[in-house]
Amino acid sequence: MHALFKYLGFQPSSLQMNLTYILEYIEKNPTGITILVGVSTSLMVGIWAVFKFFYNRRKNDGSDSENSKSNNNNAINYGSGSIVQVEKINIQSNDPEGAKIISKQQKTISELAEKLGQETSKPATEPFEDSYQKIQRMAQLKPSLIIINQIANTRSTLAQQAEDLLSTLSQGENLTFLLPPFDNFIKAYEEGPVAESVPNLVKLNAGRAVLSFQNYPQDSLQAYNRIIELDPDNIEAHQNIGLILQRLGDMKEAEKALKRSLSLAEKTGTKFKIASCSLSLGCFEQESGKSEKAKTLYQKSLDICIELQDKDGIASCYQNLGVVQQTLRKFEESKTSQQKTLDMFIEMQNKEGIANCFTNLGHLERVLGKLKKAKQSFQKSLDFYKELQHKQIIANCYQSLGVVEDDLGEL
Repeated sequence: MHALFKYLGFQPSSLQMNLTYILEYIEKNPTGITILVGVSTSLMVGIWAVFKFFYNRRKNDGSDSENSKSNNNNAINYGSGSIVQVEKINIQSNDPEGAKIISKQQKTISELAEKLGQETSKPATEPFEDSYQKIQRMAQLKPSLIIINQIANTRSTLAQQAEDLLSTLSQGENLTFLLPPFDNFIKAYEEGPVAESVPNLVKLNAGRAVLSFQNYPQDSLQAYNRIIELDPDNIEAHQNIGLILQRLGDMKEAEKALKRSLSLAEKTGTKFKIASCSLSLGCFEQESGKSEKAKTLYQKSLDICIELQDKDGIASCYQNLGVVQQTLRKFEESKTSQQKTLDMFIEMQNKEGIANCFTNLGHLERVLGKLKKAKQSFQKSLDFYKELQHKQIIANCYQSLGVVEDDLGEL
């Protein structure tokens, strides 16, 4: 400050300047005083700005540093205050610890998807659902859980709701309590100011549809119809709408949806989707009594699955071929197909598939008059379903056993 006063020509004899001297100086040096005031003001503003910067930094240090720390540890670039898209996930390969955490998160989501899949796939009234179709549908559950997990890790307004939903899904086992929170979350997401959210909405609705597919078909149908509104050419949505309508007995609309899914798959989809849609339409044609059409579609699906080396698909195609071959009274072909199916399911340790194979073999052996073998097959099927705790199917197995025991004169 002394240097500034000297520069302006103001040289008091001491720091205790009297008022008279100062007033005289002001009258004689108006320009100098203007410079002094300007410089002093600038210094004060600068000091205040520095203070404000460090004050705000310290104030926000808790929340921002924790969020930054969380993002770095998870090695994901979530962005700030916005709902992220699946495509924005970025696992940094140069951060081994971050990669481990990502792997752990993915494992947790996979385990949750598997748990929910097991709970929601327990048949309520259906004796058996094609395992291939079930596997593909369950695959649609995981992406929705990934989206919810991503949102829970952001600072968006939906973060807490997403975290609560994941907690509910991981702890609950009763769908009556699981579905409403899922619905509320989707509604909040859809009504929120989220840009470019259609892909995520499709995945969220697909997850919701999967959860209710087996036991709440009308709810599932509503979710798939919402997907069609968002994405009119969504192959999986058309396919599953067809499967649900088929279960509900609306065969005319079911046929339209299934044919639409196959048409879209052939135009824009992969071979995998063509195989899946062909299989679904084949099941419909078989139920409609059009066995030759069903056989052609099953064979088409089988050829693709063999090309893709898709074991689940191959097993399912052989299984359905075996049933339709039996309907067409090609018993030896049917037996060969069923045996191939059984061998593959045993190799894959698919207990539900094994149980269903023994059921089909039992019916075939009864038709061929091999009643003792039929009884053995039905008994094996019953044992597996008891292990799986499928009560409705267990009842069906007892009924089949009763029929063949009656044929043997054991009743």
